[in-house]
Order: sequence, then structure tokens, then C-alpha cells
Amino acid sequence: MALTTARPAHACGGFFCDAGPNVVDPEAMPVDQTGETIVFVVGPTHVEAHIQIQYDPESGAERFAWLIPILGTSPEFSVSSQQLFLNLQNSTVPSYGYVNEVETCGGFGDDGNWDDGWGGGDYCDGTSGAAGDGGFTGSPGTSAAGSEGGDDGETTGGGTEVVSSHTIGAFDVVVLQSQTAEELMTWLGDNEFYQDPNATPILQEYIEDGAMFAAIRLTNGAGVGEVHPLEMRYEGTEPCVPIRLTAIAASEDMDIRTFFLSNTRAYPTNYRHVELNHLKLDWINLASNYKDVVTMAIDTPMVDGHGFVTEFAGPTGRIPRDGLYDERWDHAPFQSATPLEVPGLLSQQGLLSCEFGECTFGHPLIEGILAAYLPVPEGVTPSAFYECIECYEDLVDERDWDPLEFARTLRSRIIDPGQHALEILDTNPFVTRLYTTLSPHEMTLDPTFHVEPQAFDVVDDTAVAANRFLACSSRAEMQGLPGARDVRLQPFDEWPVFGFEDMPYAERVTEHLPGAAPVVLIDETEAIDAALALWNGSRAGSLPVSPSCHDPGADGVLGGCGCRADEGSGWASWALMLLAMGWGARRRRRH
Repeated sequence: MALTTARPAHACGGFFCDAGPNVVDPEAMPVDQTGETIVFVVGPTHVEAHIQIQYDPESGAERFAWLIPILGTSPEFSVSSQQLFLNLQNSTVPSYGYVNEVETCGGFGDDGNWDDGWGGGDYCDGTSGAAGDGGFTGSPGTSAAGSEGGDDGETTGGGTEVVSSHTIGAFDVVVLQSQTAEELMTWLGDNEFYQDPNATPILQEYIEDGAMFAAIRLTNGAGVGEVHPLEMRYEGTEPCVPIRLTAIAASEDMDIRTFFLSNTRAYPTNYRHVELNHLKLDWINLASNYKDVVTMAIDTPMVDGHGFVTEFAGPTGRIPRDGLYDERWDHAPFQSATPLEVPGLLSQQGLLSCEFGECTFGHPLIEGILAAYLPVPEGVTPSAFYECIECYEDLVDERDWDPLEFARTLRSRIIDPGQHALEILDTNPFVTRLYTTLSPHEMTLDPTFHVEPQAFDVVDDTAVAANRFLACSSRAEMQGLPGARDVRLQPFDEWPVFGFEDMPYAERVTEHLPGAAPVVLIDETEAIDAALALWNGSRAGSLPVSPSCHDPGADGVLGGCGCRADEGSGWASWALMLLAMGWGARRRRRH
């Protein structure tokens, strides 16, 4: 994973791990990188890139490293806010679902009076509007002191120059200039950075483009529980997510999420912009196939794996500020605190809450920081220890406690990043969320992006609700889908494929170049509407027709509106299905 300044040449980054320092083990495997989430703050002269890496904890990696090619001047590094990522993701995650609407049906009750069966309504002429909770699901819908300079300009490893060296939170960051990939690999090995031989030819391409490299790893003594986002600030106005080295450690169909905080909406520049065919989503199962649909749409010809969908575009006022920063947070009291005083001070600042044997943490990084400076004794649970630390006074290891370092860690990893996160949300009025999936063989082109100065159009897929209409006649429709489309259903049917295996996954594909009107490359609207019309027409003739309201049937029994449970009415089937569904279970799948 990597980022670069705006240059015609592309760069990329890699995410590696090993079992220990300076070990080249043929059985050591790169971390299975399961996703990347990056927040770009686009200003008039600089770009901030806030980087969050997700990796598979089952890989057992105790050490990992990033190698990031850099074109242009060396960027500034700092700790980013973990809570910023959580707030952005949770408030913009796509959600698709429906509410049930059941047509009113009736008959004579035990008292001899007409009973509509649904507690009132308009009988056959209308619907009661009795809606369930509905179902919603989302798309695959999550430090120690700041910079400390090293020996800038030092040259080691056979022609590899150390341009700068810093400790940023839990990471060591070294910016390198090298003449050949072989020399760079030698330096990495000599200085206890894991190196993957598969990266050598790609690294050489970057060197020939004039790239430097930022080598980043967990600092000695830091564990994976202390991993936090990093911020890079560099000159330029065009964000870039170089991706090619990522292929070495990436999983298939890896999630790539990018957020853009700016004055207006952002678009991909050299990747296509894709609008989904929402009929391909499995609405009955609450769009549980969302990621598959995105992946297939991105693989559409003329996109060929290089495209993004917009999942949200709108005002940053939508993003909650909760947990980003609290005026009670203050590192100063911890500078002279004893271990026994720490839980109480954290509680006063809203960073720790313990009661009834359970502790909750007021920030995603607090538990990891406590584990580093005030570790839980063996055989004791974290909640028991931090709720009553004086109960375990004899087990507290004073050698792990460093009040000055703890205070500095609290400030640099939580307080300062939180203040900055609040600032960038308050000063950038528009947020865009773009999403794609990429497999290793598709990581051949680094996506770049731009902000369109006059683009304010809103996209909000956070609560897309259709209406599932259940008629007395057993007829069922999913109504009000995006594009004002309705789909005929039948009891217990799976979501239809519409009889066309080649029905497109992408409805529209456009190309966006800076300062130019979008170019429509593909528009499948008419083809999708035609396929839908054929499907709905094919289902209409097979649906049972219920008798007129209040008219007796051939057997003299007053029926109509599907009130009868005999063959053809379907009332009992729908009732059983509704009971099994719980009126449309509510689900939400994180993306």
C-alpha cells in the first residue's frame, strides 16, 4: 500500500511480515492484506493521506512492514485518528432493505361480524400499510512521541541513502534513496526489515522513475495491538493510491475504500466510475451479495477491473464527531502519576469506564496503550485488573511503567490526532466515499483521483428502502427499487435472475477527466428495463386471480382477497412466510 504526489509515473507500496528481525525464511509468508482504507484531505497545495491497514490476524504476524515509493519531496508523517475512520465508515456504509406491506384481507369472525384479518383497512381496495421493521444490509459493510529525527543523510547498505528517520507513534519510518533494487533489498535485510524477493523488479521500475521509498514497521517492543493509522502530508492536489506492490500480499477481491474530504465531490481520474444495476442485488436477502455485484460490475468490459463506485457523496455534517476529541482529555496529569492512579485518571477523562466487573474503553487505542505500559498480570482479566488495580498491587510490574512516555503516547496517539480529525471535518464541507475490489492480477494501474470544483451532486445509499407488497392473491412485488423499478416475486422464490445470465451488473460506466464533462462509455438502462419487463410479463400470467371482495366462491363460502387457505389463494403460505421472516429481519453488513 502506498501513496505518491501527482506525477505521470505511478508508484505503489507493499505490506510484508516476518517472524523476526533479519530473517529470510522460505516459509515466512507476507501478511494476507484483506483491505485498505484511506482518507484523503485535498487542499489547494497539499494532500493529507490518512492510511488504515487491515490484515488477517490469523496470519500470526508479529512483525510487518510497509514499503512506500515516493515521487517528489519527502512527505511529513504523523499519527492519524483511529476514531476518524470509524466515524466515517459507520455513517456512510451502504444499506439496502425493505419494509413489508400486506394487502388487507378478511372474512366473518366468530361474532358473526366481518373481520378484515389485519386489524382494519380498506379490504380489497387498498393496503393496511402494516409494515415490519424491514431489513437493511450494507456493503462488505471498521503512539509514543511524535517525530524523532534520525541520522539524516546516512548512507548504508551499498549505495542506499537514509534521507530521514523518525519514530511516529508505534512505527519506525525511514525514507530511503537507492540506486538499484538490489541495493535497496540489501539495506532492508541489513536493517531488520523483511524483504520479499518478488518485489525486486517492481522496485527497480520505481527507482528508474526517480522514486524514493518510505520503509515503515512497528518499532521494537510494539505489538500488533498498537497498530494505528498514519498520516502522510505531501505537496500536490491529486490523490493517488499506488497499488502494484500490494499485489504481493493482497487477497483476492481485496476491498479498497477511499474517502475524500474537500470542498466538492471527488471522482476517479484514470479509473472508470461505475453505477450498479441494482436489480442484481439480492433484495430478499438484504443485498447480501453486494460485494459480488460490485466485483462483477468492476469486471465489466471497458472497465476491466479498474473502476470505482460512489457509495456516498454529501455534506460532512453527516459525519458524527463523537469520540474524536473530548476537552477533558489531558496528558499532563499522567506525567507524574503512579500505576495505581492511572485507571482513575482515565475514568475522569472519559477514556475508561468500569462497573460490575466490566470495563469499556473510550477510545479504540486505549486498551493497546495500557497493555504496553500497564500490562495485565497473568491469570487476571483486563476488566478485573483495571477496575480494581489496587487489588493486584503486588502484581503490578513497576519496570513497565514510564509516566512521561505514557503521557506522551496519550497525547501523540489520541489527543493531537483527535483535535486534527475534528478540524479537518469542520473545515471541509463535502465527503465522497468510493469503493472497489481488486485482485492481485488487477493491481497494474495506480488509481488517481481529482476533486471537481462544481460537483455537488449527492449520493446517499445509507438507507435504501424498497417496499415488499404482498397481495391477497399471492401476488408479490418488490416496489420502489432505485430507478423507480418494481419486480414481480412469488412466495418463497429466490431473488430472480430475470432469465438472462448476461443481464449487466453495471448500469452506467463513465469517464471523468479534470475540468471536462463526464463521458458516458456504457449505458445499459434500456436493456435492463427491457429484461425487467420480460420478467414481470412472464410472471403475470401465472399468478392466481382472487375473486371479487365479499363475493362467495363456487362452494358458497365467502372468500376473496386471498382469505381462503385452499389451493390457489396462498394466504396461509404468505402468513407462514411472514412469521418465519419476523416481518423482515433487520440486518446490516459492514463494509
